Amino acid sequence: MMGLYLELSKNDITELGKCNAFFVRDVKPIAERVGNIRLHKKENIEINEYDLLSYHCYVYWVRFYALYVNRVNELDRGTRYNQSVLGEKLIFSQEQYENDALGFLSNLCRVLYEYNFITGDVEYNKNRSISRGDLDDLAEKYHNRSTETQQFAWIRDVMPTLIAQYIVTQPNFIDAIKMADDVKKQVDEIELRMIDKLNLSFVTIENEKKEIENHVDNAKQKINNHLDSKMAEVQNIENKILESRKDIENDKKNIEELKRIISNHQVILILLACLKHLQK
Repeated sequence: MMGLYLELSKNDITELGKCNAFFVRDVKPIAERVGNIRLHKKENIEINEYDLLSYHCYVYWVRFYALYVNRVNELDRGTRYNQSVLGEKLIFSQEQYENDALGFLSNLCRVLYEYNFITGDVEYNKNRSISRGDLDDLAEKYHNRSTETQQFAWIRDVMPTLIAQYIVTQPNFIDAIKMADDVKKQVDEIELRMIDKLNLSFVTIENEKKEIENHVDNAKQKINNHLDSKMAEVQNIENKILESRKDIENDKKNIEELKRIISNHQVILILLACLKHLQK
């Protein structure tokens, strides 16, 4: 749903433009002079109340108008509480400023502080919104003015609570809470399904692990059996070799014995031949 700043009429847009032109033309010179005095701490130069108020209005107008020009969606979305309370008073104009400059400044600060509250980071927003320290400074400087128009302490201390109360009563906030609950339920269901799948996966992995171990054990047994068989064959061959070596040794002995017998036989033959020769 669009808010005030996204549904401005052409006349409202023109009025904001005229207001900005007025600030640049008439208020900026005063603000720059006051800013220079404050920057260089020229204590001997007194700043009158009108000039100081002009300075503060210009500083926060520049920040507001920059948000309106460059970040209108954020500005619209981040100022819904004050839109609901102040309505068209937040369509700033030169006439508002000239009729009640302090009220103009107060409304600017309300818009900027709510924007800062909704969008968060003070350091990130410090050059385009307003900080608690800025409100401290404004509350101190304008505390003597009418309480009906001076709201800076109220903006600082009370408004954040009212913004929070406003947010939590909005239908879209309640819908968001319900949506968050639905999302949480969906996440819980997904987690349960994942746990079931993981448990099933663990069982599957264990079964596959056992099957692999069985395959490995069977393969090892086959290898061992094969090795045992080959070792038996090797042992048989070794035994045969040993038997062959025994046969060879026996053959050697037999040959030696045969050689000895032949040698003895030859000696006998020689002796017999000698005897025969002697008998002649």
